[in-house]
Amino acid sequence: MLSTKLLEALKEVEDKIEEITAREKIQEQLQKKFEENYARSKNVITLNVGGQLFSISKEHLIKIPNTYFSTLFSSGLSPDLEKCYFIDRNSTNFNRILDYFRYGFFDYTGMTPYELGLLESDLNYLQIELPEPAWATKWDVTNRSQNIRIMDNDTFAVKTSGTNSWNSVVCNRICDHLKIQIFNRGNCLRIGFAQKPLANGDNCTKNAATYILTTDGRTYRGSDIAVYTDAISNWSIVESVYDREKKEISFIVDGRNCGVAQKDVTGDLFPIVEMYSPDTCIKLLT
Repeated sequence: MLSTKLLEALKEVEDKIEEITAREKIQEQLQKKFEENYARSKNVITLNVGGQLFSISKEHLIKIPNTYFSTLFSSGLSPDLEKCYFIDRNSTNFNRILDYFRYGFFDYTGMTPYELGLLESDLNYLQIELPEPAWATKWDVTNRSQNIRIMDNDTFAVKTSGTNSWNSVVCNRICDHLKIQIFNRGNCLRIGFAQKPLANGDNCTKNAATYILTTDGRTYRGSDIAVYTDAISNWSIVESVYDREKKEISFIVDGRNCGVAQKDVTGDLFPIVEMYSPDTCIKLLT
C-alpha cells in the first residue's frame, strides 16, 4: 500500500495540474478576447451625439436589424471630415443605448422622469425597440393628493376620501400623449398637461403652465377658460395630445378629434388629472 506521504504528494501534484490547466484556460479565453477586440478595432465607429463623442464597434452597432444604425451603414453614407457620424440628439442617455447594443439588456437604474422621456424620444428616432420599456406611463404615487388612491399596477386612480374639492395626480414622466377611460366622472373631472409636477396634489389651475379639458366641455389654460366641446360622460375614452412641432394641444373624445384646444405651447409636459368629488374613478390606458 502507498504511504500516506506519497498519497499526499500525488494529491498535491493533481491539484497543481488542475491549477495550471485552469490558468491556461483563462489565458486562452483572454487571448480570444484580445483577438476579438483587435479585429473590432479596425471597424470602430465614432458617433458625435449633440457634440459628445462615443465609440463602438460596427459589429455591435449593426447587430440589431432595422434600426437607424443598420440603415445608416447599409446606405453607404460616409462619416464627416473628422471621421464621425453626427446625430443631432441629446447625449444624456446615449451610453445606456450603446450598452444595449453591446450587452443585449437595458439598464434603467436611477433614471429620472425627464431622462425616461428623452429615452423614449431617442429610441423612437433611432427606431430601437426594447422588450419591456421602463417608461410605461403610470400614475406617480409620490405626486398625488392623499385623497387619491392609486391601484392596479399604478393605472387606476380613485378619489377615495375628502370633500368636494380639487385633488390632482400626475403621471410619472414627461410625455406627449395621455389616454384614459372615465369610469365615474363625479361632479367634474379635469384632464390634460402641466409643465411641471405639482407637489402634494395641488389644484392644477393655480399653475399658469397647465392645459386642461374638463368633463363639462371647457378648456383651461391656467385661469383662462373657453368653451371647447360637448360634455363628456362616464365610460368615455379621452386622449390628450401634445404636438411639439406645431406647439398645439388637442383632445380626442371617443375617437373624435375635437380640434386644437391650445396654441403656442412649449416645453416638456407631464400628463395630469384633477378630481373634484369622492368616488371619481379613471383608468390610464397609455
